[in-house]
Amino acid sequence: MIENVAPLPGPGNPADRRPIRAFPAYGTNGYNSYRSYYDGMSLSFDKQFSGGLLFNVNYTWSKSINYVDELSEVIAGGSALPTRANVRQFRGLAGWDTPHRVAASYYWVVPGKTASKAANAFLSGWAVSGIFSLDSGLPYSARVNEDIANIGSVPARVTQFANLVGDPKAISQRTPQQWFNRAAFAAAPAFTFGNAGRNTLRSNGLTVLNFASHKEFRIRETMGLEFRAEFFNLLNQTTFGYPGWLVGTPQFGVVSSTRESGRQMQLALRLKF
Repeated sequence: MIENVAPLPGPGNPADRRPIRAFPAYGTNGYNSYRSYYDGMSLSFDKQFSGGLLFNVNYTWSKSINYVDELSEVIAGGSALPTRANVRQFRGLAGWDTPHRVAASYYWVVPGKTASKAANAFLSGWAVSGIFSLDSGLPYSARVNEDIANIGSVPARVTQFANLVGDPKAISQRTPQQWFNRAAFAAAPAFTFGNAGRNTLRSNGLTVLNFASHKEFRIRETMGLEFRAEFFNLLNQTTFGYPGWLVGTPQFGVVSSTRESGRQMQLALRLKF
């Protein structure tokens, strides 16, 4: 979506510099244009081992490029809006672009007759399963929360891009308090668009293991008790969320949230009859 009545950057009242409207009785509008691109490759491995173990691994490589992620995001004010003067600057990685993603899952039913009769009664019949997920994080942009280009403010254009003046990766160690080199970005000079571009930074990659186990204990022929235990983020791995992205604010480059919650466990008993 492109705003086609925004003036070019420059001094003076933006309203006085807007292009002449063909239909002045109507308010500011936008139109959908341009394209999005996606390239990807998927690999999958499935194996059933002796003893009832099922194993599956999926890997996806992909690259997504667009100008704005979705129309609803623009309307809600969650994305800067291209104008006729800086459309090319918005061509960048899609907000959901994830170059590498791996998901490995397994399911195994513990076989019976592996120990004494008493041990078999307790050990056999347990089913265990899990999913291990990895990805390379999501992209985001460094922006300034003011109209430096002086092109006027509309609800969907709440920010403008910053200027890239250094290497964002030039830090000795990445921490939640400094996720990237904050000195690499600055506000653009007056009446210009920042040159940093869209979605040039990337958040923390995901690492999470979920595990589950269940078993049904037979009480009588028509009655059983099922026990289930589920663990989410079993390893309690921290996956950081987006850092602050507004240049000049105390939160810029600081991570204050996570993509996944900490370890969670839930237990359940169900009587079946």
